[in-house]
Amino acid sequence: MRLSEIWIYPVKSLAGGRAAHARVDHHEAPVVLEPSILDARDRFLTQREHPPMARVAARVEGDSLRLETAGRAPLVLPISVEGPAREVTVWDDRCRAIDAGEPAARWLSDALERGVRLVRMPESTRRPVPAGYASEGSLVSFADAFPFLAIGQSSLDELNARLEQPVDMRRFRPNLVIAGAAPFAEDEWTEVVIGALRLRVTKACSRCAILNVDPDRGTRGTEPLATLATFRTRDRQVLFGQNLVHASEGELREGDPVTAIAKDHSP
Repeated sequence: MRLSEIWIYPVKSLAGGRAAHARVDHHEAPVVLEPSILDARDRFLTQREHPPMARVAARVEGDSLRLETAGRAPLVLPISVEGPAREVTVWDDRCRAIDAGEPAARWLSDALERGVRLVRMPESTRRPVPAGYASEGSLVSFADAFPFLAIGQSSLDELNARLEQPVDMRRFRPNLVIAGAAPFAEDEWTEVVIGALRLRVTKACSRCAILNVDPDRGTRGTEPLATLATFRTRDRQVLFGQNLVHASEGELREGDPVTAIAKDHSP
């Protein structure tokens, strides 16, 4: 098996992009940074509530964050942009964040056609991975709950074989795509070693309506979630991909060898 794709999402729920390599650090990986977009209640906003977010792309260029969408001049701002502190809500967590300022708020509000703010998580903020799924001290930034999502390429191929219109991997927003395994082999993994990096599989990823958002048009349909639900539902949750946490720091590169340790089902 090998690591066939690395995906980075510089801003939560905006379009991301592939990377040939990524640095894994203690705080969040392989996301270089993950600012969040807030609604008027200082609560995080995603494509679940606002599918047009898919049409806005974010990428890192050196020490800058570049935001772009069709029909507008791009916005470039420093990654470490400073501003007033805000208390923000991500699911049930209250976190201290730094507001990215008025230019970012105006640009994104115009692009998304609703009033929003862009915030980043300062190094001093510590948001833990949900209790019971990782060792004490495991952190996540503004991602939903875990720093990594891994999906096997063969799992997507199996789903696409059941769809009238195949979908690409962007729908599922993975960080790591692994080639060379059987469909849904990742369901049985407890640990994954990619190159020199060791990661622990925490739980299957339960999927929501974001899967149905067309990443090019920013509109929502009914697939692939409807088909996925016909054969991947467990305990009333639709599962696709596995969440992981990392135990060390290092570099990931496309093409890295992957070794997986599977669950022991022996009596």
